[in-house]
Amino acid sequence: MLAKNLKFEIDQPLPELEPQFYERLEFSGNLQIDLTIVALGQSASMPCRLHWTANLTTDEDQETGETIRVLDQMQQSLFCLIPTGEKDPAFEWAPMSVRVLPAAAIAQLDDQVEELARMMEETRKS
Repeated sequence: MLAKNLKFEIDQPLPELEPQFYERLEFSGNLQIDLTIVALGQSASMPCRLHWTANLTTDEDQETGETIRVLDQMQQSLFCLIPTGEKDPAFEWAPMSVRVLPAAAIAQLDDQVEELARMMEETRKS
């Protein structure tokens, strides 16, 4: 309701990633995070989305000898929802460098992307 009052389209799409992978075995998705910025003793939180595309490759499980799919390459972009200062649209997805995030947060996001890719691969087999 608040988003509609602010004339923000909740399902507004993120800019597309153009994967540069040789094989077309990729999965794409978004992870929702909140980012809090502290400046001059003041803080502001904003919703962000990590938009990712991961390419999978075929490998062999060392223990079982089975063919498995493993994460080969990944591209990601971080977007934060910021006010535009205009009436229409009132908010927009603005790109932000992933490098502003702490290393531990980047590692945690990478783990979540890998888990999502694994789950998506399992559903593809069904």
